[in-house]
Amino acid sequence: MHTPLQKRAYAHINQKTISSSMRFGRVTSCTLLLLLFTVIIIGEVHGQCTRQIRKYADFQGKYETVLYALGLPVLYGSVTNDNYATDNNPATASTLNMPLTALGLASVTQFLQFTSNGTTAQSIATGTPVTVKFTVPTSLLGVLNSIEIGTFSGLHTVAQQTAFIGLGNNAGYDATTKTQYYTGTTVVDALNAAGEVELTFTPAEIYNGVYVKLNAPLVSLALSTNVFHAYIMQDATGNIGCDDRIDVLSGVKGNVLANLASATGSVTNPWNAVDNDPTYTTYALMSTGVQVLSNVFETVIFQTPSVAGDSVSIVVQNPGGGLLDLSLLTGFTIQPYLGNTTAGPAITNNPTFLSLRLLPGSADKYIVTAAVNTPFDRIEITMGGVASALANLRIYDISRIRHVPATSTLTVNGIPATGPLCLNQTAGLQFSVTNNESCAIYTWYDAGNNQLTTGVSNGGLSYAPTITTAGTYEYYVKASRQGCTNSTAQTPVAITVLSLPDVPVIPPVIVCIDQAATLTISNAATGVQYAWYSTALGTTALSNTVTNGISYTTGIPAAAIYYAEATNTSTGCTSSSRGTGNVTVTPKPGMPTLSILPHP
Repeated sequence: MHTPLQKRAYAHINQKTISSSMRFGRVTSCTLLLLLFTVIIIGEVHGQCTRQIRKYADFQGKYETVLYALGLPVLYGSVTNDNYATDNNPATASTLNMPLTALGLASVTQFLQFTSNGTTAQSIATGTPVTVKFTVPTSLLGVLNSIEIGTFSGLHTVAQQTAFIGLGNNAGYDATTKTQYYTGTTVVDALNAAGEVELTFTPAEIYNGVYVKLNAPLVSLALSTNVFHAYIMQDATGNIGCDDRIDVLSGVKGNVLANLASATGSVTNPWNAVDNDPTYTTYALMSTGVQVLSNVFETVIFQTPSVAGDSVSIVVQNPGGGLLDLSLLTGFTIQPYLGNTTAGPAITNNPTFLSLRLLPGSADKYIVTAAVNTPFDRIEITMGGVASALANLRIYDISRIRHVPATSTLTVNGIPATGPLCLNQTAGLQFSVTNNESCAIYTWYDAGNNQLTTGVSNGGLSYAPTITTAGTYEYYVKASRQGCTNSTAQTPVAITVLSLPDVPVIPPVIVCIDQAATLTISNAATGVQYAWYSTALGTTALSNTVTNGISYTTGIPAAAIYYAEATNTSTGCTSSSRGTGNVTVTPKPGMPTLSILPHP
């Protein structure tokens, strides 16, 4: 069964997810003149053309417990920047805070609710996957049970509750029903990473939203975690930017918890890698640090999955200066993903799969490109894990490039042919799109970018031009992916059509009986060979010893119609028709009759 192409619709921004998926993020402790014409389009894996968007939770509430002493609040958890968790901005987040001295006595919960109109709770059906993005800072790694994630229903307001000595709560919100799905232990076991986390799970109950709860640890430790958004998926109602970069994750990863906790690597300004800076001035900096048992990563998420054959393009620079080659990129890996599933093998510094070239106009910035032969909706770049690897790398841009349709052979009357063509061979000319994408629309254009409709058939997969004069003709076929605004590619195709030699002009000849006739072409041209025939459509030429066939001498009797065909000796093109030469035979005059008359 095919997975539909998707775009997220949050309480925030956009991306494709798969059930029980988890991804990581940024670490913050608290926060052609071509003569080949059949266009080959690589088939799309996804059979459905519906794009999906995130529907974000768009209402939030919080529940903050308070420890009272002598009627005064002394310790309590808090949520700051509450609305950042529902502002549709993937780079902003609310922060759940727990004070240093809470010692297991307090907690704070933020609820992210889906609504139908901004206030009225929406019931989400059982089995609908939901995703929440939050931060796992390294400070949480030693107190894994301090974080809790689940679903809720029945969100309602609560009044402030005070106590002379003991626990109370601030005015806020609480839920009638909460179902816990994850704790810190299960999250970190799945991730082996610290940073931003994208966690997708499939609730077995109807729910209104998800909650994130931070519990005070039993040790004296201040904690905080960031909550970015929660979302489910829904069908898009219009076209979307399928290749847009919609989210960025970055952080550190390790094989075991100890390696992760001691990691010293970092990613600075990760969003600079997708800031659309045309001058390539701003950059994200990946630094591996001194701990070789861990690595750093940056993940860029695209609006929808790609099509097999699309490529990833990364602009990089060695901050230490000097030239950069693939041998210096030891420990540099590109891993495409479709949701949380790897999309093909990791791409390393092997020149068979990775291309490195200078950025035009730059002396030390490089473009790294790699084709990905399976659909992907995110790219994870990792560095580190080996002692000899490059320690720092600047990332100026990470983007996805739509593959340009390849071209194969031209067909004439369904038979493969090679160009150029003679003018009298164009009647069966056809350009065809093969191996087409199932979710693409094909349109044809001339060299002036005027859309062509006459001659287009088979849903745009074929185009048969009408050509009446010699010349070079260029056309373009554009493949536009359905539901996308920016995911298009076009392939130029061209055909050179050669002129035909003139139809031979043969003046008529009159001869007498028992005489041969010599027919001569009056418009003979240099570089043209003439062949003579006894029939208009015959294929066997008459034997003729005259150079270039400019004339032909008949046998006896000569009365007949003869035909001549012109062939350009350079191009092989023949005249559009055969010239006609008429031979008329007249009888000889009779013997004169003599009469002798007497002289008068």
